[in-house]
Amino acid sequence: RQDFLDAFSLVYQAYLREGLCQPNSLELRYTPHQISPGSTTFLFYHEDRIVGTITLVEGDLPIEDSFGEEVQQLREKTGPVAELSCLAIDSVKDLGNFTVLRGLYYAAMATAKDHGVKLMTVCIHPKFAKFYEKKFGFAQVGPEKTSRWVCDQPAIAMFQAVE
Repeated sequence: RQDFLDAFSLVYQAYLREGLCQPNSLELRYTPHQISPGSTTFLFYHEDRIVGTITLVEGDLPIEDSFGEEVQQLREKTGPVAELSCLAIDSVKDLGNFTVLRGLYYAAMATAKDHGVKLMTVCIHPKFAKFYEKKFGFAQVGPEKTSRWVCDQPAIAMFQAVE
């Protein structure tokens, strides 16, 4: 339980810094999708503390609130679709933030593959699109919209085959 609270606190701090959530007295940020039975939350530890987290959501995807038609079209073409959600990384100077991100990404992708997922989606702020494209091979689908999950900030949907 404490690990989840620490992860949700890490997400809260990261999202609050970026203006993607509102302050709250619990100083936690989580979605119903993260605690649903079809989700797996990954934690990256360094020196006994959580320095990164990401949630693999299967089933009812948060991205579908804004990009439901696009996700449905992808599902019809490929089969099962999942979403990477609620990514947060704490600064780890001696380890490197990309090391944390890469570890979380590969753990989530391996789990998705084991679960029969054919396509991974992300719903991200447009300023991160080039990074996801270059580092992980994601491609944009559909136009820029807004997402209620991040205070109605701009969002784009991206996808990648799970291999």
